[in-house]
Amino acid sequence: MMKYNLIFYVIASPYGIDWSSPQKLSRDNIRNHLFSSKDRKISHVSVELSALDTDGGKVFERILTGMAGINMKSYKQVFFQQVGLGTLFCNYQGKLENTEDLDLEFEQKAKEGRLSLMKFSISESVYQRLQQYLNEYRLRGYYKNYGLPNRPRYGEGGGCSAFAMSFLEIAGLMRDTFKKSWSYNLKVPLRLLGGPLSTDRKVSIWDILGAKSWAQTDEDFREIFFWHPDDIDSWIKKDHKLESLSSELGFQVKRGMWKGKCPILEFKAEHCEAPKGPIWQI
Repeated sequence: MMKYNLIFYVIASPYGIDWSSPQKLSRDNIRNHLFSSKDRKISHVSVELSALDTDGGKVFERILTGMAGINMKSYKQVFFQQVGLGTLFCNYQGKLENTEDLDLEFEQKAKEGRLSLMKFSISESVYQRLQQYLNEYRLRGYYKNYGLPNRPRYGEGGGCSAFAMSFLEIAGLMRDTFKKSWSYNLKVPLRLLGGPLSTDRKVSIWDILGAKSWAQTDEDFREIFFWHPDDIDSWIKKDHKLESLSSELGFQVKRGMWKGKCPILEFKAEHCEAPKGPIWQI
């Protein structure tokens, strides 16, 4: 008998990120980059698709990957190039991470207390749909573009969290609770945007640290929607009433520990068959 899984591995940032204002966002980014000796200065999400032969106890197939940027150096853009919050909208060279490297990293992050997991038991039809999506994403080269607001299903590539969440969407497993708890829709003041959005505007780190709120109703702004792994990590660790959560989400939910090292929420969703709609929204 075959069992199919969709798993998210969530790595929290060293000190967390507060998105309630540009000031707090910048303050926390500075702290994570300058005062932590650890790698992964920002939070991250990776995705696993696996098929297990439960009768023989063997892994039939396992694909573990995630979106990552190459030589981003966004902190240098902020400090030295005066791009300001334009870094939020930058498009960087991207890549897909490989299974071997991530497995080694997860062992270390589990020891550091920075790793949490969500595991969805899925149907064969959902598994095949997700396989198709990942194969086409690779073949079309969408992974070459990495950016926070990029939308994977529109062929724009994506950040790590947008890439992960696209799997939930395509599987038909996305829920309003997830969107409400893990995503942001912010109005970024134009006065704080330099770089690719305004090449003639220079925004210093002091400009950002002095901004105590996002755009007001009477000022120009650019909107950005994104998912944040730190919030996914916090949600996994939250003391949910599992019976109520199961009823709300439509899955049976179970709490546990991954290899006895870090928290995992498991969702039994084998009853959910693959959606009939298109994978791509191009």
